[in-house]
Amino acid sequence: MSGFNYRRGQVNGYEVSTSYDLGALSLYGNFSWSRAIGKDITSAQFNFGDDDLNYIKNRWVHLDHDQRWTASAGASYTFFQKGWHPLRVSGTMIYGSGLRKDGPDGSDIPPNGLSVPQYATFNFSAVQTFKNLFGHSFLGDTQIRLDVTNLFDRTYMLRDGSGIGVGAPQYGLRRTILTGISQNF
Repeated sequence: MSGFNYRRGQVNGYEVSTSYDLGALSLYGNFSWSRAIGKDITSAQFNFGDDDLNYIKNRWVHLDHDQRWTASAGASYTFFQKGWHPLRVSGTMIYGSGLRKDGPDGSDIPPNGLSVPQYATFNFSAVQTFKNLFGHSFLGDTQIRLDVTNLFDRTYMLRDGSGIGVGAPQYGLRRTILTGISQNF
């Protein structure tokens, strides 16, 4: 899809975040609200129909990346924190109220007047650290990790392919399991 520009744009937002740490426990949370609007497309107009261009010329419309509500939260705990082999376990949550989309053809809903369904995903991580695993102080710590993204394998849509300048549907990442090992020197 070709890039394009609006003559006028406006983005507003508010965010509240907090965190708490006490010994082996860490907690955090973020919550935000935003609004992104634009008026009058001034470049790459060949990508748009005359009806949309005429409507957008004199009216503010939501931009395709306008997601009204976003939140994230997480917690982690380190077991055996003061021992030779600490284990850090964590969980996170991400929420989005949905990006913009068009209404059905022939409806009175303006371009980008609706949003795709809201979504929430949960993630998990575990990191096991081994101090001086091989008995040589010059080797440093060894870490083995497991990360699971979208723990419950929830299928969710980021965009449905409609809307100003979108062009194709996009979905969130399915369950992904990653492992790793690292050795410090």
